[in-house]
Amino acid sequence: MNVATPNETYDGVEEGYESSRDEISSVSSYNPTKENLHTAFGSSLSLQSSVGRLDDQVLLRFSPKSSDSSYYFSDMIGSTHTFFNEEGSRRCLELSITLEMSETINRCFVHPSRRHSPTITKVQSDHHEVVADLLQTSFLFSIPMDGPMSFSTPRISVQWALRFEFFTTPKNVDWTRYDTLMRPHKERTCGKVSQVCV
Repeated sequence: MNVATPNETYDGVEEGYESSRDEISSVSSYNPTKENLHTAFGSSLSLQSSVGRLDDQVLLRFSPKSSDSSYYFSDMIGSTHTFFNEEGSRRCLELSITLEMSETINRCFVHPSRRHSPTITKVQSDHHEVVADLLQTSFLFSIPMDGPMSFSTPRISVQWALRFEFFTTPKNVDWTRYDTLMRPHKERTCGKVSQVCV
């Protein structure tokens, strides 16, 4: 399977609801299907070493386990993440990674009952970790032997992707007010999607 460039149809950070529990609690989300990835993650968007940014701050560096551009069923795919929590106003609190397979039917051929949701996504593997006090972590997934390979026709396409989500603290938090790092509620989710051709 070949590693392709990530999805480039992104829509930006959406401000979410405000919690009334304290003055710094807020949640917003980064929808990786709507905003241009170059804005958030720079120009190095394949499974090669790259950095994850939020605003002007570098949150982490992605370092793939393999620099190969081809993967096959049962191959291992993964990366190491190095966090820069001490170097800016935000801290990365949690990391979520999924290996997904999505099937998209062309809207001209989709059944009327699925007209508003022509894409079905299946999570093949997932990894979730609290990383607030970590300098480095990693993940490793196996490409399933029984999964379909990537293909595209005028009627249907099947694609594989690695989805990364990072939950961060609000910007410019006075940490002396809190006895633990998890006390301030998560403010933002930022993400990265790297498409994988099987």
